[in-house]
Amino acid sequence: MNARNRFLGSGLVLLAAAVCLVCTSAYADLAIPILSNPGFEEPFLGSPYFSWNPGTAGGWTYTSSLALLGSSGCLGGNATASSGYQFFAINNQGNDEICSASATLQNLTPGVTYTLSFGAKGWDIGSGWTADPFHVSLDGTDLSFSGNTTITPAITAEYNTYSTTFTATAPTATLTIADYGLQPGLALSFVDDLKLSLANPGANLVTNGSFETPAYETVTHALNETGAGWTFTSVESSLGVGLVGSGIDRGDPYGINSNSVPFSGDQQAFLQGQDPEGGTCSISQVVSGFVVGQQYQLSFQAEGMTYSVYASGSRLYEGNPFTVTIDGNPVTFGGVDKTLVDPSAAYEFYVSDPFTATSETMELLFADLANQPYYHVAVIDDVAITVIPEPASIILLIGAALAGGLLWLRRR
Repeated sequence: MNARNRFLGSGLVLLAAAVCLVCTSAYADLAIPILSNPGFEEPFLGSPYFSWNPGTAGGWTYTSSLALLGSSGCLGGNATASSGYQFFAINNQGNDEICSASATLQNLTPGVTYTLSFGAKGWDIGSGWTADPFHVSLDGTDLSFSGNTTITPAITAEYNTYSTTFTATAPTATLTIADYGLQPGLALSFVDDLKLSLANPGANLVTNGSFETPAYETVTHALNETGAGWTFTSVESSLGVGLVGSGIDRGDPYGINSNSVPFSGDQQAFLQGQDPEGGTCSISQVVSGFVVGQQYQLSFQAEGMTYSVYASGSRLYEGNPFTVTIDGNPVTFGGVDKTLVDPSAAYEFYVSDPFTATSETMELLFADLANQPYYHVAVIDDVAITVIPEPASIILLIGAALAGGLLWLRRR
């Protein structure tokens, strides 16, 4: 059996065995993403299925007997996920019970501004149902989306995107999505695909951080690609198709209903396990432009590729755990021992702890663990290395702003 058939064979094995493997990591040194499970993919419900008031599950806490975690097709009409297979439904049926879902944002940097976006739509089922208005808050303060704190999503086939920014005031914050509990009649809105990123990241030292070049015109994949700033290596580098460690992926190259959609743009990189051949695979780049002694941070989006078979309600999910190093030194995410990225079934945003440049040129390396099964796949997108302003620089910026304000007052 050739390498490509081995990969595709995992989908056929799944069809035959209908085995559901839900991601439960056994690693103790896991890197901390800003928001875990942003696509409501955990716990996996099967298909089509829904769970009323799932309580605390998959990093989220759901309140109200009408809170609903569902999978595409479970309710009829336009009840589909924005990305992946599952969604959160805010539901009100004429009572005063508030329906909500809340989660903790972690590893935030106080003073840094982030972008938060998500998709939402009302339920298109007729019979008197309308969209359920809701609001999104951070530590109890409502966020504004295009000047509005109340969101009443349109009833459409596709999700409508809502975006805002917020500035972190502490390393953690509670994010809450909730309706008002007073909507008359029957109302339901779907929410999915939460995304987080840096709002003002600054100049990126990484070349081709979103893996958009070389560009591919069709749904395909390239293995062990070279050029465009990155070097891709794997044990099976001699094979041009199939089972390889890394490459550039666009859309769904394997044709087995995966969640492989780039976080941004058209392309992304992936790391694939090398077992039974053994060894590791890696993606690396020699990054230049560092200032010795200056502090920097690394950020990227990562998810584990998921394969789902809805007819049997089963799922094969195996993200491929990996580590990140700078010139051989481990990069940490939320603590000195938080070095292993074990991506979930939806893109999660990782921002590293600060690291100090020791040279003007340093190697950035993503590498999976040795001997991972070939159906373990991690995808990576939007890689960036940006400078962290020194405290003195921040003070100077604040001083300049104050001086400008005083000069404006004098002129008045």
